[in-house]
Amino acid sequence: MTYIVPTYHPAHLLRDATFQIAVISDLEKAVRIAEHGPTLIPKCYRDNQPMPTWAITPDAKTILDWLAAHKGQTLSLDLESTYRDEIMCMGLWPVDRACTEQGLCIPFRKQYGKDYWDSQHDRLRVVCAVFDMLRDPTWPKIGQNIAGFDIPLMKRVWDIETRGLLGDTMVMHSLVMPELPHGLAFLSSIFTDLGAFKRDVHTNESEKDDVNKWEAVQDYADDNLRTYCLLDCLATALTWTALERMAA
Repeated sequence: MTYIVPTYHPAHLLRDATFQIAVISDLEKAVRIAEHGPTLIPKCYRDNQPMPTWAITPDAKTILDWLAAHKGQTLSLDLESTYRDEIMCMGLWPVDRACTEQGLCIPFRKQYGKDYWDSQHDRLRVVCAVFDMLRDPTWPKIGQNIAGFDIPLMKRVWDIETRGLLGDTMVMHSLVMPELPHGLAFLSSIFTDLGAFKRDVHTNESEKDDVNKWEAVQDYADDNLRTYCLLDCLATALTWTALERMAA
């Protein structure tokens, strides 16, 4: 199989040396992929499989069992929501074993804003378990712009105080590499082998406009949105691990 690793043109570096570190990272990635293939991707992708159905369309028991099995482990957290503050789903991914374990997406709404849960009893059990995880100060959590977006959103929507925040990759990258972009698309291109996965969920030209993109979130196919959410979590987990090594 042939792999392509894009990078900046040398002429660009002559005009702006800021991105030298990105080019070096790309070249190192190209050598690693040439020797071993993509490794910084989900285990299911290495097995040429899509995200498991249980991870993107879970029942209440699967969610409760997954949370119990990962209690106290550092989790990468990400929310997908509309601009009206409607939370569509929450993604979670174990940070310390990011490439060997599978993350989980906890849906709250289906496509077009319909409630995911047919049973209100199951919904209550899941919400209570999620709230317990969020409130637990001994359960470490990280995220991309989690302090600026996800935590305030959960406070507005659920009136919940999130505890156990270990760090924010956007903030940490700003400290380690202040001169570079800090968005997750750029961080993922440096610290993962996921490729341009963020383009896959946006299906039409109108979504390039921020408001239309936010409005369209509830219209995305469920599997696409939840897979995207999980890849955000994995990209954040791998970025955090790399930044921790760089900052040590």
